[in-house]
Amino acid sequence: MLTTTAESFFSHLGFEIVDRSIVPEAIRMSSDFAQAPQFV
Repeated sequence: MLTTTAESFFSHLGFEIVDRSIVPEAIRMSSDFAQAPQFV
């Protein structure tokens, strides 16, 4: 799940926050991932 606004909601469902830099390259290269907002 790629979100910048619903972290607390998804954490209650068992999702974990993962640094974007460790996402597999095949996913990072997708248009959906590449166009998603990035907050530092």
